[in-house]
Amino acid sequence: MSSDSSMRQGKTRLGVALWAFVAFKAMGVLWNVVYIAFVQFWAMPRLTAADSGGGMVGDFAADQEVRVVEVLLTVIGLALLLRRSAYARRFWIAYLALFCVGEFLVLMLGDDASGALFYLVTGTGWLAYWVTGRKPRDLALSGVWQRPKD
Repeated sequence: MSSDSSMRQGKTRLGVALWAFVAFKAMGVLWNVVYIAFVQFWAMPRLTAADSGGGMVGDFAADQEVRVVEVLLTVIGLALLLRRSAYARRFWIAYLALFCVGEFLVLMLGDDASGALFYLVTGTGWLAYWVTGRKPRDLALSGVWQRPKD
């Protein structure tokens, strides 16, 4: 195998990984939007009308705020990524670092240990991916996005 083909394979693997990142984040945005709509238009009105929600209404409201911020930040990050912005890598490192800290706190202080552990492990994996890609070329979406050689 020539060094040229091994370089292409390396870029392809990273390209596939980056597309997987985009796909998973996009699915996360869709899931959160559906969840926000469900809580906003179905659960909250019923809990408020029944006046039996107690602390659940406040919990849902706080969860909604966190999810809205997460959706907005993810959409901003995906836009930076797809526009190939120089800030995309730094944005995702900062976002995923804060995400991992938050999930670690949920794991240590919260009730949903299995969910928090899953999100912490996957978030740490993606954080490691972004930290190890030193050059934008290392995180190339595909060979098509590379500038042609003169």
